[in-house]
Amino acid sequence: MSDRYGTGVRIRTSRTIRAKASEVWARLVDWEAQGQWMPGTTVRVLPGPRHGRGTRLEAVTGLGPFRVVDPMEVVVWEPPTRCVIRHDGAVLRGTGTFTIEPLGPDRCRLTWQEELTALGRLPAVVGRVAARAATPFFTLALRRLSGSAQEGPGAENRVPLRRCRRTVVFVDGLGVSYADHLTTTDLELLARTSGGRVAVDDLRRDPTAIPRLLSDPAVFEAVFGTRVTASGQLLDVSPFLVFALVVHRSADELSSMNYVLERTAPRQTVPVFDAPQLVDFLSSPARRFLLAELLASFTRVASGRYRVRTGRGWRWRRFSELDPVRLAGLLEAVSDAERPGIYRRLGDVALFLSGVFPEYVQQHALGPIDASRLLRLSGVGPGEERERMVTMPAVELFEHLGARWYRRAYELAPFRTVHLDVVADVADRFRQARRVLNHITDRYLFPILKEPGGPAGSPR
Repeated sequence: MSDRYGTGVRIRTSRTIRAKASEVWARLVDWEAQGQWMPGTTVRVLPGPRHGRGTRLEAVTGLGPFRVVDPMEVVVWEPPTRCVIRHDGAVLRGTGTFTIEPLGPDRCRLTWQEELTALGRLPAVVGRVAARAATPFFTLALRRLSGSAQEGPGAENRVPLRRCRRTVVFVDGLGVSYADHLTTTDLELLARTSGGRVAVDDLRRDPTAIPRLLSDPAVFEAVFGTRVTASGQLLDVSPFLVFALVVHRSADELSSMNYVLERTAPRQTVPVFDAPQLVDFLSSPARRFLLAELLASFTRVASGRYRVRTGRGWRWRRFSELDPVRLAGLLEAVSDAERPGIYRRLGDVALFLSGVFPEYVQQHALGPIDASRLLRLSGVGPGEERERMVTMPAVELFEHLGARWYRRAYELAPFRTVHLDVVADVADRFRQARRVLNHITDRYLFPILKEPGGPAGSPR
């Protein structure tokens, strides 16, 4: 990104937003309203097209006499998922990329990445200093946009600067994704239990150490240790940190277990000797992150209603993220651009319910009519195959549907992100993912034995 003279910087920040991808896109590309969520910035559209490829913009950022004029042109336009802007200024050159990845009916991930080069013979260290100085700006902007999309106009002005410190400079990879979910309190706990090896500011600037710290026994002990549980006091940490710790702990724990329990009926379990396959699944840091993010996403469940045209006119229908039948009904009501997000969330629901609540799936989740409808919406036509699948054991059917939904989310996406690549990978390993969640549930969420699967560390 830079040589000795030439200040190239890469700044990347992302945010999970509880709003429709189309709504976030509409706010994002309302160019002249960007000043409402970009601090100290005014934007105007230059003569020519106002939207789409070829749109020319001019942004002025700064306070008092210190201003930067940034002429830009839209070079990639893929609504409502991707927009790339080229910076053509006398001071700044490079590209800004906005990507919106649908995660469900009312949830998406917005990523903003800037790759900039400041012209002139300035030492590269100046670029690093400038990038770090810009850190609060980018994060505050994204948080304000998120607040506006989630809570309506005016919410962007209620986001204080002191809370906005998750932009990452010069860093790509999984650490960035973890940093997007961890709170300041979470980072303080990680830094405190690292034994002085890292500081909070280090984790904010360079979060590549976060996945390693999540596997540190000292961090797990700080949250789940006997001293904490005996005190009866609740720790002020995020659900995401809790789930990330148990996922990472399970990766180490399963490597020394004889077997993993499988629920076959209410209050009945049998040992299944598939621990090596589950260890292999958790050997991927990206798959570990997907499970932690999945579990945390269901601490708040989206629900609502939508309108559909029927033979009797327009009717309202309800949906819930925990009801796969009602959620699948959205597939017939949303636009093509929104459909990948619905498929992604359907896959999440199938994995979450079969992994965390397998007994509910076995007893209550689907009847023959609902199962047939889900198979139809998943592209399984009428015939022997659908009839056979309708009679499958419920957990097995959820495995099949979940894998199918994840594949459809990947296949229908207008562009592929690293997160979607992992979704496609998990589609091929859906049963392993479900079994890992079964273990996490039995071990940490709803313990059924003190040592499920045999004592960790026992010989095979």
